[in-house]
Amino acid sequence: MQFSIIIPLYNKEDSIRNTIESVLSQSYQNFELIIVNDGSKDNSLKVVQSITDPRITLINKTNEGVSSARNVGIKTAKSEYISFLDADDMWDFNYLYVMKKLIEDYPDASFYACQFFSKNGSDIKISNQIHDQRGYIDNYFEAQIKAPVVCSSNVIIKKECFEQIGYFNSKLSRGEDLEMWVRLARNYKLAFEPIPLSYYIIDAHHRACYTTPPLENYYLQYNLDPLPYYERKYFLKLAKSVIFELLLKKKFKEVIYLVRKYNFLLCQ
Repeated sequence: MQFSIIIPLYNKEDSIRNTIESVLSQSYQNFELIIVNDGSKDNSLKVVQSITDPRITLINKTNEGVSSARNVGIKTAKSEYISFLDADDMWDFNYLYVMKKLIEDYPDASFYACQFFSKNGSDIKISNQIHDQRGYIDNYFEAQIKAPVVCSSNVIIKKECFEQIGYFNSKLSRGEDLEMWVRLARNYKLAFEPIPLSYYIIDAHHRACYTTPPLENYYLQYNLDPLPYYERKYFLKLAKSVIFELLLKKKFKEVIYLVRKYNFLLCQ
């Protein structure tokens, strides 16, 4: 089994070397590594070029956002299984080995995720320890409400899924990954590994979550009435988190708009 690992890269000169080394040092070595440099303006490109490994493919493109970079990587990938890793995150050295076993043990799934660590300076904690069962996730939305199951650095997806449901939405600049997980969950089974194998680096520089795009570039769904119960609850929770973020950044006009848009359902 071979994996195609995709790293979208934009201005990550301080972290990209550690990210790449966490891939190259994997105990399971059958992979290709596709790094898509999305028009970085710092020394990220020089750092990548200083690392020599025949499995690395470097693609340079103009800056169009993380979705565009991931989509270029997907279309370039040669393997059946696509794995994503953000340029400021890292993997445990056994990530691919353990995930390979998960894929073999749960063949009816089409995407796979593992428990992951959140690292903020010297503080490291398991992000989703409430999920402690290995195997199929019966209801992605119910699970995701309790604690994060899938993130952009702990997920492996069959390449054929993108050919059937489409690629990342490049019109979104916040929540574009969440939108993809929702499409996958509505169409395919998810299998989960409770061993924490991925590191989400909270204090990394230039995290997308530190910026505030226009509200139309957020991933939100407004018409919740026809949705199943847990999907509805999931999107209400997502909307609440966006409102909280906008409140912290004193974007009161956007907050008022969202509360009106949801017709005060956020209180339920």
